[in-house]
Formats: sequence, structure tokens, C-alpha cells
Amino acid sequence: MIHSPLFRAAAAAALLGATAQVSAGVVYASNSNSLYTLNKVDGSATLVGTMLTAASGRAVIDMTAVGTTLYGLVQQQVGNVVQTNLAVIDAATATLTDLPLINGIVTNSGPARRIDAIAYDAASGRMYGVNNGPDRSLYTLDLVTGAATRIGALPSVSDPNIQYRSLGFGAGGALFAALITAGSNSASQLVRLDPATAAQTLVGSTLADTIADLAYDADDGVFYGGGSRTEASTGNTVTAFLSINTLTGAATELSSGFAGGWNGLAVVPAAVPEPGTLLLAALAITGLLAGQRRKPMAP
Repeated sequence: MIHSPLFRAAAAAALLGATAQVSAGVVYASNSNSLYTLNKVDGSATLVGTMLTAASGRAVIDMTAVGTTLYGLVQQQVGNVVQTNLAVIDAATATLTDLPLINGIVTNSGPARRIDAIAYDAASGRMYGVNNGPDRSLYTLDLVTGAATRIGALPSVSDPNIQYRSLGFGAGGALFAALITAGSNSASQLVRLDPATAAQTLVGSTLADTIADLAYDADDGVFYGGGSRTEASTGNTVTAFLSINTLTGAATELSSGFAGGWNGLAVVPAAVPEPGTLLLAALAITGLLAGQRRKPMAP
């Protein structure tokens, strides 16, 4: 066994170099036109920048992370048709780059390009979306063309008052959604969806807030929810940032306060060390080991 203090210090320095690029996952939130980062402990928000102006008539209604890249779901009204498209969001400046309009959604009421919530599955490399129109369904979305491929009808399609306001993948690739009853301030229900069939399982109805988006932080193992609730003392709608138990649906509020509510929530995971950095660290430790073995025994 090597006891040299020099070896231990050098090995520690090499390992530190390998992990220096690793940082904790960052939580991002949006309120239609602006991008913020959220403190995981107290939920305090820091403005990153403006994504869209109110005059544009467009809004970011949902967000998700694809690796370390933020994607937003942008909505706009064109005549009587609500259109949506995916967009890449620069996490440092909030600059938004539009992708093609979402297309290929199947409806009985005519052509539509509307998706109401998105979530990305890192394991399969697929983007998922839900449509709250008359033919409420789960889809996969092509990140390049915006083409939507229908998986199946969602179970609550027969109740037009139920809306799927959010999607999010949790631990182990489980897909969750938060449901709300349209036109009311009732609490959300947390359900689990089968990404292959759109089959639905109720997890719990104990969410105390209206959840507009869900996001999983793999670095900390925490499933977050962002949305709004009504302030009891004033009757005003304020933002809500929560951690959610995906076994029971129980939510713990981490913070509230901003006027309005969070529309989108996404966690950009910790950066992965560069392969070259890991290799250099390994070589440094190997060299130190070899040097220690060649050191002659003291007389």
C-alpha cells in the first residue's frame, strides 16, 4: 500500500482536475416571455433575460432539457388556429431560436398544430407532447421537422374539462403528467403515463397547487413542479415551486411569491467531465504508481 503524502496529494489533485468541470444541475423557469434560474433551496428566482416580448403575441408555455440544451414550446394564435413550435433557448442569454411549426396532429375538427406540454426522454432520445384538443392524445415530436407521431388517445379524452398541463420524466424513465380541471382553481392530480401506449395510472390527487410543468433533477434525485396557487390573504395568483413525491403525489412547497405563475420548468443536468480530462487524470495516477514502485528500498 502506498502511504506517500506526495502521492496522495498528487492523486487528489488529478482527480480534482477530472471533476472540476462537473457542476450541480440548474433549474430554469419561464413565465411566458422571460427566463429565470431558481435556487433549489428557497426557490428564489434570478432573471436570465427576455425570450419574447408581449407585443409579439407569442408565449413560451412549456420547457424541457435535451441534454444540456433548453427547449421551449412556443404558442401563438393565428386567426382561429392555435399554433405551436419547438424552439432552442440559450440558457445564458435567453435568446430563442425557432424550429418548424409542429405538424401532423390528428383531429376530428380539422388541421391543428397545437401541443400543450412537452418532455424529453434522455434514455430513448425522444421528445413527447400532449394535445388538449378534442382528440386528446400523446405524441412523439421530431426535433428537426416538428412532425408529430400519435401514440394513442389519453384516457381522459371523454372529459373536455380535464387538461394535461405538464409532462415530465422522472427516475427510471417514468413519464408523469399533472392534470387540472379547466375553468377552476382545483388542485392538480399526478398521473403516470405509459410512453408506449398512453395508458394512464393515477398516482395521487394531493397536489395543492396548479402544476404547469414538471422536471426531474437527476443530480439530486428530486422531482420538481412549477405552477401557481392562489394567495389566501390577497386572492392573488402567485408562482409556486415544489418538490413532488412521485409515489404518492404529495407536494412540498419550496417557495412562492412572483405574480402570475411558472409556465415552464426544466433542469439542465450537471456537465460531464471531458474524456480527455479523465484520461489525463488516469495517466497521472498511473505514473505516480509506477514511480512509487520503482523507488528503491532504503538501506
